[in-house]
This record gives sequence, C-alpha cells and structure tokens, in this order.
Amino acid sequence: MLRRACTASARLAASAHARGSTKHGAAVTAWAFARRAGRLLALPGVCIAAAAVAVELQDDAGAMTSEALVRNAVAVNVDAVSAVLSQTTIALVQAHKSYAQTVFGLVGLMHEHFAVLAYSGVESALWQDMIIMRTDAHERKARVTQLEVLMDSVTRLVQAAIDVAHSAGADLSAVMAAERLLSAQQLVRDAKSASQDAEVQLTHTHALSIEAESRHEERRRNARSRNRRGDGADARTASSDDDQ
Repeated sequence: MLRRACTASARLAASAHARGSTKHGAAVTAWAFARRAGRLLALPGVCIAAAAVAVELQDDAGAMTSEALVRNAVAVNVDAVSAVLSQTTIALVQAHKSYAQTVFGLVGLMHEHFAVLAYSGVESALWQDMIIMRTDAHERKARVTQLEVLMDSVTRLVQAAIDVAHSAGADLSAVMAAERLLSAQQLVRDAKSASQDAEVQLTHTHALSIEAESRHEERRRNARSRNRRGDGADARTASSDDDQ
C-alpha cells in the first residue's frame, strides 16, 4: 500500500513537471528516479512522497548550472542515506523485540522455578533451561548494543546530509531527511521501551527468586534440625529401655 501510494504520487508529479519542460527525456528521468526513491525511501510508519524527490531534481537541460548539479547530487545523497537509515532502524527494532521476548521468556521460567523448588528433579531441569535462556538473552543484548552504536553513527550521517542539503539550497530534501530521522528515532524509542520493561520485570523476578530460595533453604534447615532432635530422642528412649 505504501509503495503504491508513493508511486502514484511520483507519477502525478513527474507528469506535471514534464508539461512545464521542453525535454521529454528529462521528464522520463525524473519519473524513473521517483519510482526508485519510492522503493528505497519508504521507512516504516511514514509514507514518503517520492514525487518530492523528482521535483527536487532539475530536469531542464537549460538550467543545469553548477548549483543545479549540486542540488541533484544532494538529492541522490539523501536517497542513499535514507536507505541506510531505514535498514538500520528495521534491524535495531527487530533486535529490541527479540531481546524483550527472550527476557520475558526467562521471567516465565523463573516463576516456574519458584513453584518446583521442593522437587529436585524438576527444579534441576528448569535451572538448566534458565541458564540456556539467560545466555541467549546476553547474546541478544550484545546485538542490541552493537546496533545502537551503528544507529548513532547513521544518525550523525543523516544530520550531516541535512546540513549539506540546507547549505546547497535543497531545502525540500533536507526537510524530508529530517522527517525520516524523526520517524526512525520514534520507532527505536518504542522498541527500546519494550526492552526496558522486560529488564524491569527480570530485576523484580530475580529479587523474588532470591527470597523464595532463601525461604526454601530455611525450611530445609528446620526440617533437618527436627530430624536430628527426633533421632536424639529415639536414641535416649532406646538407652533408657536397655537400662531397665
């Protein structure tokens, strides 16, 4: 749906722009670029009007001054940078989701572990599963951290492209890049919030786990103490019977 909307918008812009141009070939070039931009620049949650990129390009052969060539190059640069931003955002959002799912799975195993502390066989099996899932969570967290570092670099890259676009007079390209960056940052914030919620749940459950294991160990000590007292009483009773 997003691609069809962007393609239709680009077709209308290219057609209108072609009517004002004496060069049919230039209009075809603008339309081809708009179609490519519609495919590459569609960031999740945002409908990118590829027609704007087509209009940004100067397709009048008589107007191909050095300034126009710079603006054309800037528009292409924004295209490329936006593609990098889109793919990095998708990867980081997916990494956050995978990490959050793994952490919530670990929380569930920990709650099951509470319920079977008295059953050594089942408790041991669950403990092994928890170790495996905890290792998986650490690996996914490391992947999130790696992509966050990459996202910081990509953000600086987009901001630099925005500054260049403004300096070159390609204000429309600058505005479009800024909108894509804001959308990407919002998507990442939402995904990161889910990861943080999972970590809060894990911390809380870990505290409950320590309390549950402490109570279980205390019950075991009390049970052993009662058994020893019972064995001592039995021994004294047996000795008294022998004396009689």
